Amino acid sequence: MSENEHLGDALLVRRALLAAPASSILDFVDRLNLQPNSRVDVVILAPLRNLKKTRNVSGFASNAPMSAVRFIVDSLTNATLERVVEILGDAAEDPTYEQLASAVDQLTDEGVAPLDIAGMLAAAAASGVPATPHCRRLLAEREELALPELEVATPAPILAEVKVVSPEIKEQRKKRREEQKRARQKAQSRPAVKPGRPKPVTSDAQRPALPTSSTPVSTPTSAPTPESRRRDILLTPAESALFDAGHPLAGFVVELDVAFDEGSRDELAMVAKQRPVVVLAGKGNELLVRPISSKDAPDRVVLGAWKRLGLAKPSYVSTERVRVSLEESEVGVRKFGRLNDDEWNALF
Repeated sequence: MSENEHLGDALLVRRALLAAPASSILDFVDRLNLQPNSRVDVVILAPLRNLKKTRNVSGFASNAPMSAVRFIVDSLTNATLERVVEILGDAAEDPTYEQLASAVDQLTDEGVAPLDIAGMLAAAAASGVPATPHCRRLLAEREELALPELEVATPAPILAEVKVVSPEIKEQRKKRREEQKRARQKAQSRPAVKPGRPKPVTSDAQRPALPTSSTPVSTPTSAPTPESRRRDILLTPAESALFDAGHPLAGFVVELDVAFDEGSRDELAMVAKQRPVVVLAGKGNELLVRPISSKDAPDRVVLGAWKRLGLAKPSYVSTERVRVSLEESEVGVRKFGRLNDDEWNALF
């Protein structure tokens, strides 16, 4: 088995990022709206802002959360991927090795840089497309498509900004926001009464007319209660081509068999396990989910609704996005419940 066949998806994507010129990566990041009010997930926003500040591409590739690395790789390789799909035509969904190799040769003839092609193949392989074995084989067999080696760097510069807000602090902030919201709703539900001094009435002519059944009577109305806005899930271009954020299970916490990358950390390092997940999007018999664990970690967010949903212990939602095939799940899908707007927004 070749080196690229041994590579886990996470390592493959990180090396795919280094296949792009650092100047192209930094130029892409500089053009992004990285303000707090942007629609980019916070687990992606913070590392990208750090990269824009430090300009350390190799450190970012080694240590940034996988969702942030994947966001850049998919964005930079999307044009090349679309060209391959165009070349393959009807065979794009499940090409043979020879068809994919011929498409790569045509890209080379069109002047596409080998490293751009390598990055596209690595991103596609890590997405679990049917042509994954062919993508890995091309990366292993062709010297010009060799991915750059990943440098081992100190993780502190990237992780520091992400770890500033711990799950405990997030939970405290969430409770404080809920208390403030309840206080506003209570205040707005009270009718506005302005104290006034009664005017003296000296004669019947000066007495105010009493309202009759035909006289409209205006009553003070309270201001409308502000409603929370549910954040839209931001999908990468590759994810958008495969999944629909409007899937009926999107926003639900469910339990099903989840297959994980064998290179993942701690208790996620198993081929498959029945576990709860948050569903982000889906299409047909496949879902895009974020796994839920009972162990905390720097790249996990506390699930404030764990007790309401009936989970056995405090739970944490991974920032990693995993594709799950419902056809391969032996136990089916068990619903715990749907996250409300505040609970959903707290995950991003």
